[in-house]
Amino acid sequence: HAQTLAERGFLTIAFDPPYTGERGGEPRYVASPDINTEDFSAAVDYLANRDDVDTDRIGILGICGWGGMALNAAAIDTRIKATVTVTMYDMKYVEETGLIKFDFLGLKTLTVIQRAVDWIKRAQGIDLDMEAVPLDDAETYKMLQEGKTTAVFQFESAGMKDVPKHIKPDRFEDLIAIVSLYRPGPMDNIPTFIKRKHGEEEIQYLHPKLEPILKETYGIMVYQEQVMMIARELGGYTMGGADKLRKVMGKKMRDEIPKQRIMFTEGAIKNGIDEEVAKSIFDQMEKFASYGFNKSHAAAYSLVSYHTAYLKAHFPVEFMCAVMDLDITNTDKLAGFKAECKAMGIEVLKPDVNESLAKFSVQSGKLRYALGAIKGVGESNMNAIVEAREKGGKFKDISDFINRVDAKQLNRKQLEQLIKAGAFDSIETVSYTHLTLPTKLE
Repeated sequence: HAQTLAERGFLTIAFDPPYTGERGGEPRYVASPDINTEDFSAAVDYLANRDDVDTDRIGILGICGWGGMALNAAAIDTRIKATVTVTMYDMKYVEETGLIKFDFLGLKTLTVIQRAVDWIKRAQGIDLDMEAVPLDDAETYKMLQEGKTTAVFQFESAGMKDVPKHIKPDRFEDLIAIVSLYRPGPMDNIPTFIKRKHGEEEIQYLHPKLEPILKETYGIMVYQEQVMMIARELGGYTMGGADKLRKVMGKKMRDEIPKQRIMFTEGAIKNGIDEEVAKSIFDQMEKFASYGFNKSHAAAYSLVSYHTAYLKAHFPVEFMCAVMDLDITNTDKLAGFKAECKAMGIEVLKPDVNESLAKFSVQSGKLRYALGAIKGVGESNMNAIVEAREKGGKFKDISDFINRVDAKQLNRKQLEQLIKAGAFDSIETVSYTHLTLPTKLE
């Protein structure tokens, strides 16, 4: 309803929580045809004069109209106590008002990379600058070609492990293409891409002007940017016009496509391209643009993929330590990563109350299992063990351990989990520990 009123030019005010005296419930909308969209003061007066509205309890206030504005109510009028800045536009309407829409993506892989870099500095004394690593590292591409990509960003699935084995990437551009092609629709082009890359199939272009645009992807349209470049170079489009064509094709705006076909064909003819060839090129563009990937997005993600692959190839222990740290509570994933460590020849040392940290750690080129990764103990509680050890030295036996670790941080069940995991094996045998535990706890 708020959206409908806004489209008619009315001011719409959303309340959450609802009116005075009510607890919970659905947000309500108040709108008045008498209030002009641009007259915010009148809206406040309208609210202030209503008996069922308490301005102290207005949680959200948004203006929805032709202005495309996101407003902070409290900053505009002191009678409104709300401090939340909101807009009632979704992403589609925001774009239509002329505002720029940004998508912010959070990746835990960035944290993995930073933690690996920190461990490399701590364990080996090497200051690694990830922005300076070479993008043509032979060992990294060799590992990718062999499909040894467990924990490598975007290359972890069975399918993505298999594709590099056939494509044999040997340059960064190949990674961008793989990331873009391995999706429903473009996947159909992977066999052709592989054959053309390895010279098993001739690369053909509908027109010579397409070669400099499609050469890097062996004559296959993969990226949205390629469609835009074809529109500019062959169809005479402006930058803005080419972007509009991308949207029309990508979002399958059926009413607009015939108009764009005429525009492209006429522009191509002016550039000396045969009409039938121009129509064939447009048909090909329309087909690929419907699922074409944004290259700039793919390139950014591929760089993260390459960085994780580089770390795994050159600093495997530190990398796997960081990877396991980020999934410390996921026992299924940890089991898989532990198996990967074994396959890589990395020795995983079992948890030890005198050696382990709450998190995973690197010790003398080996990976020490985290106390916090033991099921049913809790990472924060394990920090208490580490603190007691750092304060008073290594534990002599289980009695010493029980006496020194804060009892509020460790209960019997957690202690039993530590015993079962072998965390006391370096100071007492498992059988002896189990036998004497009741007495020592008393």
